[in-house]
Amino acid sequence: MAPKKKSEDLAHLHSLVQLKEEPTPLTQEDVKAMLIPSSYKSHKYTMDLWIEFFERFYPDEPVNPKFGEAPAVYRIKMHLFWLAATRTGQLDENITDTTLRNRLSSLKRAIKLYTGY
Repeated sequence: MAPKKKSEDLAHLHSLVQLKEEPTPLTQEDVKAMLIPSSYKSHKYTMDLWIEFFERFYPDEPVNPKFGEAPAVYRIKMHLFWLAATRTGQLDENITDTTLRNRLSSLKRAIKLYTGY
């Protein structure tokens, strides 16, 4: 049995879509105001790492520190591999899995801030 369709009267939704203004891109000051100081410091460091990674492995593509659109999962995965291979830990020769998870969380937060998803 096929699911029932809802009413297709979308005039109200159409009018809301037409009224909605496009959000303005976030500035660095906007991000700084949204985050507590320790989170902002982590955000800035993570974005610096992302830009360094992107410039090194994707030199033909322009770097957009505000993403524009969410990066592909594969690129995020390669970024994490790059972090694990190039960063040193404070107590050990390599960074820990906790540090890597923290970097991923910070990157996900930045993607969500700039892209909305």
